[in-house]
Amino acid sequence: MSPEQRVLAGLEQSELAIRVVEDGIRDQNPLADDVTIKRLLSERIELMRRLQNRTLAKT
Repeated sequence: MSPEQRVLAGLEQSELAIRVVEDGIRDQNPLADDVTIKRLLSERIELMRRLQNRTLAKT
């Protein structure tokens, strides 16, 4: 697999993961509008980054 193909595959996986999380947020918050969904998605992504950084700092 070429480097370009790897980058594209990584982007596709990231987009899929974001859609799955977004769908979960919608399921948990059926009355939320798109702005609220995007805000909650951003909060979850930030939480994942903080957890990842904490894990990396321990190693």
